[in-house]
Amino acid sequence: MHDHVIRFAVSRGGKADQLQTVYERYLPPDVIRNGNIIESETLLTILAECLHNWRIKRGKVFLILPDSLSIVRRHQLPREVKTDDITGELYQELGASIHLPIDDPVIDWHLIRQTDAQNDVLLFAMSEAALEEYLQIFRQLKLKPQAADLADLSLHRYLETTNTADLSGTYAMIRCYPHAVNVSIFQDDCPLVMRHLMTELPKTKWSRFADGGEELMIRQGETEELTAAWQENIKEIFRLFTYYRYNYQDGEEGVEKILLGGDHPDLALFESMLKEQSDLPFMTSETAAVEFNGQFIPLSHAEVIGLTMKKEV
Repeated sequence: MHDHVIRFAVSRGGKADQLQTVYERYLPPDVIRNGNIIESETLLTILAECLHNWRIKRGKVFLILPDSLSIVRRHQLPREVKTDDITGELYQELGASIHLPIDDPVIDWHLIRQTDAQNDVLLFAMSEAALEEYLQIFRQLKLKPQAADLADLSLHRYLETTNTADLSGTYAMIRCYPHAVNVSIFQDDCPLVMRHLMTELPKTKWSRFADGGEELMIRQGETEELTAAWQENIKEIFRLFTYYRYNYQDGEEGVEKILLGGDHPDLALFESMLKEQSDLPFMTSETAAVEFNGQFIPLSHAEVIGLTMKKEV
């Protein structure tokens, strides 16, 4: 669920060939803003209508957490902290060695590696109140939330499972949407650094357009206004690359390649702007499209398809 669109996938199991169908529904402005639910009753009504039209029955559901509300941190704990105690230790260190921009985080973690001296973990956090709002919406629809995921991890899972991309080494996953750009830097299959960058372009510059039953987002206004906003995003992206290189690689190796996705209608323009400032190799939505029932659908749908492949709960 993004600020501008809902995407929903139905699968019989966790394999690519068990995918049954993929739906999407664009949202009116400000029903969801920066990942926060603003108009809960409107969202509930829209989702109920979608489930009816898509003939989705009550049952288990996985969801992807909004990029803007998701936090990723790398953190080290002493080796003597047992695996079963890591969650409790992380909560105890909140406000001391762990500083998060939220007051009520719900925390999960992934063990990157263990050494003789420490546990190296990847910390995931989100506001518990914000998460509960989403869960409550699904419960009111008689759906049963089972697990949550990050969009980047879900997309990574799809690409890895289907062998769609070479995910070796260190790469940046950049997803470009109408109102924001999300960038993560992956190393050894872990998103060590993640940033959500708002694109300063008024939402009034966007409208919805129906074309033969397919709904699209149409941008209005001058291209120069968009490129100026994107230029600020791109500056932040390359600052993040530098931050990763010097804080995670001691100034040695940095990002080796870029995976570009998202559903922005001017994605090709964004790619050309990036290429003007970087000689890194690119993989785009054109080279990693999703094949489904003999047709190719955009890479922007792959993140929700990857969610159907999630096995651990």
